Amino acid sequence: MQVVAVDANEMVLQKLRQNLGHNKRLSILNKGISDTKQTIGFHLRNYDECSTFSQENINIFGKQPFLKWEQSIAIECITIEDLIQENGIPQYCKIDVEGYELKALRGMQTNIPIVSFEFNAPMIASQTLSCIELLNPSYAVEGEERAELPALIGFTPI
Repeated sequence: MQVVAVDANEMVLQKLRQNLGHNKRLSILNKGISDTKQTIGFHLRNYDECSTFSQENINIFGKQPFLKWEQSIAIECITIEDLIQENGIPQYCKIDVEGYELKALRGMQTNIPIVSFEFNAPMIASQTLSCIELLNPSYAVEGEERAELPALIGFTPI
């Protein structure tokens, strides 16, 4: 089995290379994932794992006192479909792109058996439902149910 790891943050990739770089079945790409091939601004934070392409994510989570925006760098983005064309259809695709999930999924036309993505309730509940609907058009939540997503999934704010 081949594993392809893609991350726009070189600091995260350095940690991955240190821990798993010796594994011959692992390919590591320093790129972003989006809906089209393009070069866009990647916003770096002092906490590497929270860096993002998403302006909405910056607006929502940017006010956290422990998170500092350090800089924005230009990163080449590819699509999930580009990865499939190069590496074949994966059995599993994990997407953790800090609020950029919908853009990433829009760049995928091929069905992948198992797709998981991050969900940050309740701040981006509407975007999460859009991701679910994109993956499975027969699943649609509208109107009041859409507004009640946190309750539908058992989310309780702390």
